[in-house]
Amino acid sequence: MKYQSLFIQLKNLLFNKWVIGLFVAVVVFIVVSNIIIIQSTQQDIYTTISETPSGKRVALILGTSKYTTQGTANLFFKYRIAAAADLYDLGKVDHIIVSGDNALKE
Repeated sequence: MKYQSLFIQLKNLLFNKWVIGLFVAVVVFIVVSNIIIIQSTQQDIYTTISETPSGKRVALILGTSKYTTQGTANLFFKYRIAAAADLYDLGKVDHIIVSGDNALKE
């Protein structure tokens, strides 16, 4: 009997129109924010070295580990480093910022 009333209270809370409305509002906010960010940054994302314009000052390399958990070479690391070196060697960028990979747990 005690559990039934607790279940009914929980059910009423979860299916409350305000809770559902808030959930829908949060989902809409996240989707709209994502669309705005994608559309406003599309022109600044380059996927090949040839389409990258010269004269960019800085390239950002997102961190990843050098090896996978199985101990093999991580291809994300390999290709990111190679692309950064090519961009620098071709004069497409002046500086490279490399973020960490969280290898050290402090």
